[in-house]
Amino acid sequence: MVQYQSARCAVFPSFIEPFGMTAIEAMSVACPVIFTKLATGKEIITDGIDGILVDPANIDEMAKAIINLIRNEKLAEEIAMKGYQKATEKFNMTSIVQQHIQFYNKTILAN
Repeated sequence: MVQYQSARCAVFPSFIEPFGMTAIEAMSVACPVIFTKLATGKEIITDGIDGILVDPANIDEMAKAIINLIRNEKLAEEIAMKGYQKATEKFNMTSIVQQHIQFYNKTILAN
């Protein structure tokens, strides 16, 4: 986590990602994230708002995203803060536990 705190951005160009915990970890310490458009990328990040989604096969797209965050400090800060908000509000343990309880209650009551 310390590395994320000192990084200008974190880049995760995965082709297969069961769930992007590394992206959420980086977001939770306000590190701007560049993540894959594939797999769970869209479930975790809203492109251009709380992170940037790229095609991991498109090296030019990835490079442009990295350069954009490095050159545009205001954009990087906005994405970092919105990513932090999402990570701490949506992906915190209390929220996840409540979602599971609601799911199990709904499932049990349906049967």
